[in-house]
Amino acid sequence: MIDVFIIGARGYVKKYGGWETLVHGLVDNQIDNSIKYHIFEIVTDKKETGSVIIDGIECIRICEKAKGGFQMIFADIKAFKSVKTIVTKNQIKNPIILYLGARIGPIQWLMQRSLRKKGIVTLENPAGLEWKRPKWGIIGSLYQYISCYFTAISSDYIVCDCEAMRRVYDKMVKNSKHPKEFIAYGSYPADILDGKMPPIVDDFFKKHSITPNQYFLIINRFMPENSWELILKEYMKSSTKRDFVIISNIDKESKYYNKLKKKLKFDTDKRIKFVGTTYDKEILSYVRQNAYGYFNGHTVGGTNPGLLEAMSTSGFILARDCVFSREVCGECALYFDDSDVNSLSKVIERSESISKERIERIKKNAKQRMKELYDWKDVASKYEHLFHKAIDERK
Repeated sequence: MIDVFIIGARGYVKKYGGWETLVHGLVDNQIDNSIKYHIFEIVTDKKETGSVIIDGIECIRICEKAKGGFQMIFADIKAFKSVKTIVTKNQIKNPIILYLGARIGPIQWLMQRSLRKKGIVTLENPAGLEWKRPKWGIIGSLYQYISCYFTAISSDYIVCDCEAMRRVYDKMVKNSKHPKEFIAYGSYPADILDGKMPPIVDDFFKKHSITPNQYFLIINRFMPENSWELILKEYMKSSTKRDFVIISNIDKESKYYNKLKKKLKFDTDKRIKFVGTTYDKEILSYVRQNAYGYFNGHTVGGTNPGLLEAMSTSGFILARDCVFSREVCGECALYFDDSDVNSLSKVIERSESISKERIERIKKNAKQRMKELYDWKDVASKYEHLFHKAIDERK
């Protein structure tokens, strides 16, 4: 039996984020019954702490009342310490920590000797280039880089969800004692729509005056690294008559939103529709599949879950040109950058001049690419194989 302790997600029952989706991708598609998952969850009430079994999965709930990014940092530290206690108390023979993120690198480095003494193998999935996110500022970005470095050198395996990220870590940590593995993020095939919208979806479309196939779409966090300024500015320059439907957390990023609103005056463009945030699966499925095209501005890697969702549903992608988008989309997207030749405004115009037959072919190829390279069952199987490999090669 291999016991895998997953640290870094907000939990098993919370399904709204990328890490939480990865947790469910592994657990819901588990094939190997010799692997037992234990998932750490964050709660803010001490009365909720402890171990609970949900769907046959042990959820270990840790109380952490700190706000923002500090909540995850302190919760991760507590979780690492808890694993050591659990392993000792229950005499677990084959324990693995799968750490999602790289928030506590220096602390993990200090713990690595005691973890290895207990036979605990650590695998880290670093996600993207966290230190390049503008939101951190100079000091925060420096800490993020240092933390990523120390997490990498403290882990037995580094698991990157795209080859571009593996190359980054090959340069950062050249020591062969810290092997880098590539295992993709996953996605599911799009739900088949029967044509008639359910009442909740129909109400959403009517409320925001959305017409099927007559809008471009983006579903993403409202943060600078997602190219919001470039996308909004270039869309406003375009002559398209299609609307721009935006589903984003502007309520939580009001400072950046108001800054761009003042600078770009996008509120004067009636084609631009901020429709708030929704987690309703039916609404999201219909909104994605009825979009003419999908904008992706992700720049800091690794594989963007929203881009995978868009490829499996919308299919027709207009993506910011970077190594991460190129790796995911290949030839199944149109690319824009900050140059005049390949500006988004011009790419929008090109997209609307493409024949319907070619668009359908691009969509079909995108969905086939998703099926071949980003299937959750395949992803879960590769992680299971790596868990066995890590235990077999344990030093």
